Amino acid sequence: MPGKNGRGRRRLTARRKFQVFMDTRGKEAPVGEILRRWGLSLEDLREIERVVEEGAIGALKVRSGHRARPQEV
Repeated sequence: MPGKNGRGRRRLTARRKFQVFMDTRGKEAPVGEILRRWGLSLEDLREIERVVEEGAIGALKVRSGHRARPQEV
């Protein structure tokens, strides 16, 4: 099947992985259907969720040695 590597698993870009993440966020999101559409397993989704969480936390951290400037009103 096109889009799969030799192990039979799809290789998705970071942007597509984020799209899978967003697609599965809805309260009524049909997760199983979404995963089948993308050719992924629940384990794949859990790994995507872990990476997204780590990335978000890393992006939100204030760099050590840099202080946020107070906003002027």
